[in-house]
Amino acid sequence: MLKLLNPKVRKRRKEFSEFIRDIINERLNLVLKTLNISTSSSDIEVPKVILNLRESRRPGGRYFWGIHIITIDIPKGSYTKILPVLDHELTHYIQDIEGVRGPKWYLEAIATLTEFKLHGIVRGYVNELRRLLNQGLKTC
Repeated sequence: MLKLLNPKVRKRRKEFSEFIRDIINERLNLVLKTLNISTSSSDIEVPKVILNLRESRRPGGRYFWGIHIITIDIPKGSYTKILPVLDHELTHYIQDIEGVRGPKWYLEAIATLTEFKLHGIVRGYVNELRRLLNQGLKTC
């Protein structure tokens, strides 16, 4: 499939793949430390990260529970735009391997808090979290 992409897009995907490969252990350790988990990235298997074909000004991502796969959009511009997304999804990965379960609002709140602690931003989850928290409070 990559052969169908033009050379510039292939090059950009390759650069982002290499960037992620080079930083994944460091990011995993930062997320573990932020979550106050004493395990290090050398003690756990690193999840597989797949780049979506979509390029985005505001990249998003998704973690696939149980199969340890993260998908991430390729950000337009700087490589660093991918870091909050990657850290958020790595939080879900750690929740999965540590057996943390709960309603979606709870899992998303932890991942968003980790992202906020590491980057000082919340990337558009505010309305969704407000809605999920309200649903969660009604069920408590």
